[in-house]
Amino acid sequence: MRQMHLKEIFSDARGKIESIHSGIPFREMNRFTSEKGAVRGGHYHKESTELIYVVEGKVELEVRDVKTGKTSKVVLAKDDCLLIEPYEAHSARMLEDTVWINALTKEYDKSKPDIYN
Repeated sequence: MRQMHLKEIFSDARGKIESIHSGIPFREMNRFTSEKGAVRGGHYHKESTELIYVVEGKVELEVRDVKTGKTSKVVLAKDDCLLIEPYEAHSARMLEDTVWINALTKEYDKSKPDIYN
């Protein structure tokens, strides 16, 4: 697990452009909308790296390295970003109504979903 930060790459009178993350070739991007109290996740990926970027709201993520058993918790709010590596089990509990973008390095495939408990 690695917290990421927005990086300003351009700014002028019209506004600015900020990079959420660069250097990783994401293959799929999803928009999640969840109500306060909802829980999502509870799994890990063996192949895919996952990026979570909070558009609005607040979410508590618990991340556990399935190989070492080490567990960490982090609260993400608007414009916060987290990179989850393969073999890091993750669960998200919404502390507020939350919208976030999820990007994956491997596209979801129903026949081989790369989702493990």
